[in-house]
Formats: sequence, structure tokens, C-alpha cells
Amino acid sequence: SGGSTDFSSVATALTVIDASIFAVDDLLLIPQPTASGKSAAEEVVLVSAVSVAAGTLTIVRAIGGAGADTIVAASPIRILGQACIEGSGVPTIRSTQKVPHLSYCQLFKTPIQTSEHVQASEFYAAPQGERRYQQAVALVRHRSEIEAAGLWGRGSETLLATGSRWTTQGVKPTISTNITDASTTLTYTSMLKFGEMGFRYGEKSKLCMAGPSVLSAFDYFSANKLLTNVLADVFGVQIKKIVTNHGTYLVANNFRMEAGIAGASGFNDELYLIDLPSVVFRYLNGNGKSMNTRLYEDIVKAGNDSTIDEFKSIVGWQVKFEKKHARIYNVTAFA
Repeated sequence: SGGSTDFSSVATALTVIDASIFAVDDLLLIPQPTASGKSAAEEVVLVSAVSVAAGTLTIVRAIGGAGADTIVAASPIRILGQACIEGSGVPTIRSTQKVPHLSYCQLFKTPIQTSEHVQASEFYAAPQGERRYQQAVALVRHRSEIEAAGLWGRGSETLLATGSRWTTQGVKPTISTNITDASTTLTYTSMLKFGEMGFRYGEKSKLCMAGPSVLSAFDYFSANKLLTNVLADVFGVQIKKIVTNHGTYLVANNFRMEAGIAGASGFNDELYLIDLPSVVFRYLNGNGKSMNTRLYEDIVKAGNDSTIDEFKSIVGWQVKFEKKHARIYNVTAFA
């Protein structure tokens, strides 16, 4: 409710912060604070008129015969649903306003150069040849860069006549609602509170991605209090499941989230809880041409004693439904 003064038990005009979310025939409940005792069920009222411009509702008190209560200023209001009149017409139509979030397909290129002398030489460490070995190493780097963009990238578009650039949006920059500050020490209690928020929307099994430092806390908790299923096979990868009443953590140890070199800042104090069905890997695929990851060989014909190959991808990440994901930061210890 709105206003700065309480509404008496006989008041029928109720000021609200946003009248546009209410409609005629809505049944409303005003939850009582815990301190009041809640010795009786709360009063239910019926909305008979709405004035969006004035920010007021006209209400019928004490629906169902319960006694009317004082409605304290700034009390929360819960819409129970509608109680329409028999034979009535179409009630007020309410629609969800979508908030667009933009991401883009980013051009990733990883070149490899090997001389023909090296290609024709036999190496114990490269039984298929140095060129194939360097291609395999380059593919690991290429995929690693795409994964990093999926975690930390920020979507952007720079349009230029000489050549445009697009960058893709990752998980961490997308999360803006469900963020928890562990205040240096992650406790069992704070983890459970994080679970209340993190599993509020979306699937009840979510990918829990963190570095080894934070996941040590999970090992500590699971050894003492949590139900753990070790090395379950999920999405083709062996992971640990931690089961709570809020949901199941599919724990993945990501060494990219360690501290930086020589103890520099990194992501070892963070944990990302990711709703997997809400994360989609995209690539340009129009007009019969797919730009998913592909190896292009001999891309430069320079006429010299070398071969240049290149992995190229025009791909991006679509992280949907922001509230289905969550993250913790500032974890440097656990107890």
C-alpha cells in the first residue's frame, strides 16, 4: 500500500504505489508482519474500482465474513486472483512487458603457422605431424576463448564502413538480480539462503560453476551436512551433485576461475549458478552457410616455406531469463 498514514478498518479507498497492476474483481490479501503474532487469518478484500491516475483502489472490506483490520501504511499487498461475477464480460487484460537483452555473434579467429620443413619432420610428441599437433592446440585455445566470452563477455555493436565489430554477452554481466555478497566467509547458512534465491525460478537442477577455492567450501559442507552424489554423469560430463531442498547443484570445477598470475585478481572468489536450458549457443547459419567452428586450411598463398591454417567461428551466447541465474562473490574462506 502507499501513503504515509494507516488505513482504518472501515476505509474503502486504498492508496497504492502502482495501481496499473490491479484490476476490478481482484481479491487482495495484506500479509501481517511476523511481530503482530498472526493469531488469525488475514482479511481478504475485493477491488471494485481502479483509478490509475489517482493511484487508488476502491475496495470491499471483510470478504468471507472475517473481521476488517487496519492496513498499515506501506504494507505489502498480495493479489490472490480474480473472483468474477457470473455472466460477466472479459475482465481487465494484463500483459507482461518484455525487456529486450541484446547479444551478438562474435568473430573468433585462431591462426596456425607451420613451416613445410617442420611438417615433413617426424616428432615423438607429434606422431601425426607438427601441423596436426598445432591445430589441436589451437582448437583448445579457440574453444577456450568462446567459453570465456560465454562467462564474462559484454554484448556490443560497433558499426563502421571499414569493418564492423560485434561482441557477445556472457552469464556474469547478464545477472543483475540474484547476487550474493559472501562477505569473505561462505557459511552453510549463507549457502542455503543463496539457494532460496538461486532456485526461485527455472530448473531445480542447475550448473554450479566455480574455481577450486570456492568449491572447497562445498566439499566441506557436503562432508558434514549435504547429500552428495559423486561423479554423476550429466550432459556427458562427470560431475558431483549436491542435493538440497531448494534444488540440486551440478558442481563443475572451472580452473579458468582461479586467481590471476602471482596472486593477481581473478574469479576464484565467485560462483555462478546457471540455468542450463536458458543458455543457448548460437552461430550464424543463413543462406545455407554455417559459421560454426570450422578449420580453414592454407588460407594464405604467400609462396613461402610455410602453411597458415585458421579456426574461425562467428558465434555467440544467448543468456535468457536473467532471474533464473545467480552468483556469489567475495568468498575467500568458509566455515
